Amino acid sequence: MTPSGPKRLSQTFSGDHVLTASGYEPVIGFLHAHERSAVFLEIVHGSGSLRVTPGHIVFLASGMPVPAYSLTAGDNLSCGPVLQVRKVVLPDGVYAPITQSGTLVVDGVLSSNYAVVDSLMSGGWHSIFHLLASPLRWMGSSGISPGVHALFPSSLSW
Repeated sequence: MTPSGPKRLSQTFSGDHVLTASGYEPVIGFLHAHERSAVFLEIVHGSGSLRVTPGHIVFLASGMPVPAYSLTAGDNLSCGPVLQVRKVVLPDGVYAPITQSGTLVVDGVLSSNYAVVDSLMSGGWHSIFHLLASPLRWMGSSGISPGVHALFPSSLSW
């Protein structure tokens, strides 16, 4: 969500303002932005649906961060209860923008900028990832926007 309304993540760029847990913030860069098919979870809720990668971290209404793969019908998201969770393959690409707060509202759901790497990681990892991404957020707020791919070789893409 932008100040002028909904916008696809594939059409969002560094400097664009997006809705976060802290209000509207600029996108500092992207952890990844890949135009390719990928497996997503479609999380149907009362206001619509959210399509995220299974390991992407979303927030429950309580504020607790959880990986999307752990959600089941009846769980209560920031926008209301989960009605259904199903696996889908989408050709739209995979995008992970970085904001100062480490959060982003996507399709009405408060989401983290981060995802878990494997099933051993959960709840408290949002805070750890947010801390580790501090240099990226600092560089972005200083007008430097290299993105993670300038810091790591493309072979390390996730």
